Amino acid sequence: LEFERLGFYRMPPRFCRLCRKQGHSQSHCPLERKVELVEIPNPMPENHKCILNHIIDLLFNESRLKPEDEKKHAAVLLSLAVFIRKSQYFEDSNLELFGSTKNGFGAWDCDLDICLTFKSNITGEGIDQADIIIKLFELLSKHPDVQSLIPITQAKVPILKFDFVLRYQDTSQKYECDISLYNRLALYNTKLLRTYCEIDERVRKLGFIVKYFAKTCEIGDASRGSLSSYAYTLMTLHYLQQCNPPVIPVLQEMYEGIKPECMIDGCNTWFYEDYQNIPNIWKHFRTNNLSVAELFVGFLRYFSETFDFGKHVVCINQLQSLCKLKKMWTGKRIAIEDPFLVTHNLGQGVDDHMAVFIKTAICKGRNVIGRPPDELPHRCPNWKLYFFDKDRLTIGNLPTGRGCRHCGKIGHKMSECPILLEKKKANRTQNRRNRNQIMNEAANVLNLQTQRNERFHEMHEQQRVHNTQNYNHHQHEYGFNQRQRNENQNHQHTNDMFRERRHANVGRKGPSAPLRKPRHNNQ
Repeated sequence: LEFERLGFYRMPPRFCRLCRKQGHSQSHCPLERKVELVEIPNPMPENHKCILNHIIDLLFNESRLKPEDEKKHAAVLLSLAVFIRKSQYFEDSNLELFGSTKNGFGAWDCDLDICLTFKSNITGEGIDQADIIIKLFELLSKHPDVQSLIPITQAKVPILKFDFVLRYQDTSQKYECDISLYNRLALYNTKLLRTYCEIDERVRKLGFIVKYFAKTCEIGDASRGSLSSYAYTLMTLHYLQQCNPPVIPVLQEMYEGIKPECMIDGCNTWFYEDYQNIPNIWKHFRTNNLSVAELFVGFLRYFSETFDFGKHVVCINQLQSLCKLKKMWTGKRIAIEDPFLVTHNLGQGVDDHMAVFIKTAICKGRNVIGRPPDELPHRCPNWKLYFFDKDRLTIGNLPTGRGCRHCGKIGHKMSECPILLEKKKANRTQNRRNRNQIMNEAANVLNLQTQRNERFHEMHEQQRVHNTQNYNHHQHEYGFNQRQRNENQNHQHTNDMFRERRHANVGRKGPSAPLRKPRHNNQ
């Protein structure tokens, strides 16, 4: 153009929509640079396979949900149900566990998600859930084993959070619990995941190690702008359906003719539930003989090499690939479809920086776990710390994005961060205690000084009285001695006069005047 030749014309700076910086476009953003993928041996070496399988079995056995843990969960649910049903308002209520404690992917320390429904109202129509949460809060505040009650009534699904202290066989254990109302889709999600776990025992182990990997990399917390553990479970099931040969079928496509319907809250929750009959109707049953270690490395390779996050959606309700354009989710960096509520994207809360951080962690995990050294490095005490080292699996700090700059969680600003507010409250309490302590110490010092002054004045008064008494005594003795001296002097003076007169009369003729010795009063 002609105006480009003018001296005052300057080209506008390039602006990156990803990192919000100038100087480059989004296609050349440093954050978009993919991690270089190293070559991984295929098939996996036997030594590598044995080590990784051993580490996975060790971690799984340490954290898996055991039968005694399920008994404790049932005891917590029974205690809450018996206590709640004593109230006339909740006498026909029903409590049911869902989530990690029942879907087969839970650990021994997972939270207890509880769904409350009423037998007299199956669908929950016409119920004010926020009002029920408040009544439940007032009721459970009287339970002797319930602590830290927090009603959250403004959320899309109102919940009541609390801690339950279970006293079981001379021991006590605290469980974090969440009670929601008529969360029926979550109940069917739990049944679906449980059915997948029953098809093949490798599903549970792989889902656990994938979630452990995400937790190690700090990319498994949705409250901090990342993906939830449920999202990683769906990614695991999606991979097991897409690998060749597949490990599990698509339960929502195992029908003939017209797809059956089981409508819950406007969603079709039907899936094939008879997992014991799957060997008879699914031709790929147990055709995949890979170990959990090989499947884990295959998971990392699939999402770092094969799956395109920019075009496709993670989906487990159909075998055919699903495009973002069809779902109208092209503006989302990561798209994971809920198996029943198909309009819900579990990756909608992931921003650009977090998406890059997640993809980088998966790629680096592929390089580190898929191709370990022949011998354990000297700086690593064991293979577990080598495979799951956050510094080796990630680059830099976890991005906060739209979350709090202090704790990294989304939903509040830094000025409203509960952790900071709790610290400020603790600091105010500590400062108040310090001030009280200083004032008490100052009062003690003042009292001690007052007592010292009182003792000093008392001693001074005693000394003054003693000095006065001594002075009076000395004065009395001095006065008595002075009078005695004066009398002695007068007596001596009289004797001297008498002696002089007697000497004067010696030699005189004629009668002389009688000399009488005067009387002295010696009192």
